[in-house]
Amino acid sequence: MGLNINGVIADARIYEGNSHFKRREWAANIKAWMEINIENPPKIDGSAIPITGKSQLSHDK
Repeated sequence: MGLNINGVIADARIYEGNSHFKRREWAANIKAWMEINIENPPKIDGSAIPITGKSQLSHDK
């Protein structure tokens, strides 16, 4: 194949400042949840459409 490949070792260790990234990720998840569920809740309009039976019932008119 003629490939010239180089690699580096990536050991599983605790990196400096990792707690900062975990706190930032936690805050971002809370913010995303609030944006989805509180600021812009899902809008469900119309009647329920069964998922069994004829598919024509779910076609838009």
